[in-house]
Amino acid sequence: MKSTLDEISWAGNGPSAYHARGTLGGVEERYSFTPDGLHNIAVYGLTTAQVWAALTALRRVTRHLGDELDETDLKAVFAQTEAGHLVVFLAESDLDDNDWDIVAARRMWPDEVTMFEKLAAGGRP
Repeated sequence: MKSTLDEISWAGNGPSAYHARGTLGGVEERYSFTPDGLHNIAVYGLTTAQVWAALTALRRVTRHLGDELDETDLKAVFAQTEAGHLVVFLAESDLDDNDWDIVAARRMWPDEVTMFEKLAAGGRP
């Protein structure tokens, strides 16, 4: 795995605008923690490391949200990690294709865990 992770810098008032960036070998997607995304994961009691673990988990399911008429490409990544079952919400960055902004993350609700287990086992929703 090839990845880089900049330390989150707190300059008195809060985090800097650019927090983390990484890619996996053979995967052409990059993820960025935005200030709003960091706030949202903190509200749900998660850490950046837990979110990163979900995005890079071996056991994960990605679902695209919306349709072709939507201007912004959105997706949710459902994953099983050491921290439990997590879902990460992503919006495609304006910067480039396959650059994704992390906008929120939280623990899965019970019905989402059931759906995830079924899909991860090769079933249909």
